[in-house]
Amino acid sequence: MFQKLVLDCVKTIQAGGLKNFVRVLGSTARDRAFDRKYGVYTSCMEKPRFSEKDLNAQESVTLHAATRAAPFLKMWKAFGLIPRGRFVDFGSGRGRALMLANSLGFEELRGLELDENLIGICHKNLSKFKLEKKYDILKMDFNKYIPEASDQVFYFYDPCEYGFLKKTAENIIEKCPKDGVERHVIYHNNLYEQTPFDSLEGYERLNKIHIEGNQFFLYRITDGLE
Repeated sequence: MFQKLVLDCVKTIQAGGLKNFVRVLGSTARDRAFDRKYGVYTSCMEKPRFSEKDLNAQESVTLHAATRAAPFLKMWKAFGLIPRGRFVDFGSGRGRALMLANSLGFEELRGLELDENLIGICHKNLSKFKLEKKYDILKMDFNKYIPEASDQVFYFYDPCEYGFLKKTAENIIEKCPKDGVERHVIYHNNLYEQTPFDSLEGYERLNKIHIEGNQFFLYRITDGLE
């Protein structure tokens, strides 16, 4: 895990420069303050652990790291989306993105996660956070998720390698309700210039922004719109 962490740091510096890397470290430090404020433990980077039947997904996942709190909220304001329906976090980990989405006004929250240990920690964190919205955490492969009519935003913080993410993106397009409702994907990755969503029909890139060393992509799902 340490070698992977060092490699990710090197890639971040190569992609955005040392100044950008320092900004990322700064946002990480502020995230510690978020945990202290709410009495939760989300500021952790770790390799997800899987049960024996889920080992086939192990090579596809990346290190779990919590969504950066301040950049996430600034991103949401910059994108100008109106929260409604359900916020779905692909790779919900310890639950920080769900906590942040709770404050935005979504009607429902959903996390997708394979690591049973992280699911347990997430439930404890959300209990301490006193989550106001209805939520659930589903233990499942991302690319087997069937979007529901109430899903509005699909959020990804670099949860898996490129090929697996592309399969997940293809599955969303295939299974997403064709009901004329506008839905969006937010993808947080500090390294890519082009993402799997750019290579697939059915996604339209609307924006890309950099906030405190963090890079966010916004896509609209066009398949099924009238």
